[in-house]
Amino acid sequence: MEKQRYVVTLEVSPGLDRFSPEVEAQRMANIIRDAVQTRSWSFKGLVPFKVTVANGDEVASASGKVGKHALGDLDEVSGE
Repeated sequence: MEKQRYVVTLEVSPGLDRFSPEVEAQRMANIIRDAVQTRSWSFKGLVPFKVTVANGDEVASASGKVGKHALGDLDEVSGE
């Protein structure tokens, strides 16, 4: 599978950064995987993918599958 690389920066507004917990790489990988699985779809069938998160020396991965949706499902999405 060809790699698609994205750089994601998690920023918290100044003054609120002390209230934001540090998120470990594995938890962030799981959050991103869950979001991709929930908000993405394919017409070709289940599409496996892997998310890799690096935070300093900490590296973690999470795997998932983008689900298949039928053409009729688009009607429901356009109504949101």
